[in-house]
Amino acid sequence: MRFFDPARFHFVFLVPLVASNLTSDNAMSAKDLREQFVGNTVVAQLPQGTAYALVRPDGVARGLHPVEGRINGRYEIADDGVVCVTWPLASGEVRNCDKTVAQGGRKYNWEGKTLEVLPGDPKGLGK
Repeated sequence: MRFFDPARFHFVFLVPLVASNLTSDNAMSAKDLREQFVGNTVVAQLPQGTAYALVRPDGVARGLHPVEGRINGRYEIADDGVVCVTWPLASGEVRNCDKTVAQGGRKYNWEGKTLEVLPGDPKGLGK
């Protein structure tokens, strides 16, 4: 029996390392977040249905919630890349914060959800 088995080394030590890098270490920078999201529409699948949010440069997110209808929220992008979004819903204010990881193809992971970014304001939320 060998103490060091190269095949096991790769699996035991490198696979968990690669998996951890796919999440927190690949988080987007504040600069990249602003470039990709501001001025565009974010689409999220919620338990109630599809939600849309136009991300404006002034920290306002104009949303279309599947139950609440049109709502105005606020967002902040911290220097470390953490994005916080606050929505005033009839049931109370909802605030979520997390880092964002690009998945490719204008898709992103944030708060355990897959978000899609559509160019511009296709839902007319800026009006």
